[in-house]
Amino acid sequence: MAPADRIDERHPRLDAEGESASLGVTLSMKNLFGVVPGVAYGWPKNLLHWKGIDRSILDINAAVPAHLVIAHGIIGREGNGPLHGSPRNLGRIVLADDPVAADFVCTRLMGLNPLRVNYLAQAAEFLGYGSPERIVHLGEMLPSSSHFRQPKLMLP
Repeated sequence: MAPADRIDERHPRLDAEGESASLGVTLSMKNLFGVVPGVAYGWPKNLLHWKGIDRSILDINAAVPAHLVIAHGIIGREGNGPLHGSPRNLGRIVLADDPVAADFVCTRLMGLNPLRVNYLAQAAEFLGYGSPERIVHLGEMLPSSSHFRQPKLMLP
């Protein structure tokens, strides 16, 4: 068992997020919301949403760092997910020891600009790597375009 003060791995699915808080994506950093007790913050953890979901995601990830991300993009969710999105077959798995780098790669796989996702842009400044030059790809390179249907809140 891992010590209670650390999370060793995360298993997010690649989801476009258009329904709550205009995040744009739900990936490994947002996935860590699951460690926060709903009994303390209400369900669906509304207090954290109201106080600023971007800041909440950054604070949780700074306090409880992950050491392995296994992001499943075999079938993701595009459009206005995660509840009302459409399944999207990507056939990809992303492994990383840096949640910021993992989420940047996953966001690019979905055809979105990670710098337009507020918490990802901020996380790249102090929690991990976001720059493509700093992320080492050991498998297939990112496709030039995935044509992933974007959430309505992410469109220009």
